[in-house]
Amino acid sequence: MAKFGEVTTDTTLTRAVVVQIDNLRLGVTAPSLELRGTTPSVPVLNFSSVNELGSFTLLGPFDGDTTLLSFSLVLEIALSTNQLNGDTLNLDINYIIWEHESGSSTSSLLKTSTLVQVSKTITTAEGLTSGDTYSVSIPFDKDDVNNPILATSTGVCFEINMTNIAGVSEFDLVGLRLIYTAAY
Repeated sequence: MAKFGEVTTDTTLTRAVVVQIDNLRLGVTAPSLELRGTTPSVPVLNFSSVNELGSFTLLGPFDGDTTLLSFSLVLEIALSTNQLNGDTLNLDINYIIWEHESGSSTSSLLKTSTLVQVSKTITTAEGLTSGDTYSVSIPFDKDDVNNPILATSTGVCFEINMTNIAGVSEFDLVGLRLIYTAAY
């Protein structure tokens, strides 16, 4: 029987791991933790500069007796300011995946990260007003040469930052989740 956040078939399992905003570690220049709304107030991380970094870590194992089929990160964001149709939100996401006690520098926390660049176009149909929300899904190459994710991987660490403020100059990170599908 599937648990909350899981979808199963006869041969696959899809699991969503939700990360709470208060579990994010903040970079040297950090986005600000703010509250939006009145009742209830929603905690968000407000990104308003290209220098602001937010990072988080999730520990595995990622179903050690399985083969991973897909791996993605979903960001739930809200616009902090009104936007124009066609504005873009541009993000860099760096990540590493490591193995516990592997004895290899290519599996350590100090290894080379993999960069994924994201560009999301803001449209009239989806909303242009401050407070309008978007889901941004970012698929990752599970077989990346520097950071393959394996069923035996210990964890994954992501770092998020805006790359420019020419389009969307400010946004609120409301939540995020890691979604992976495994075959067994």
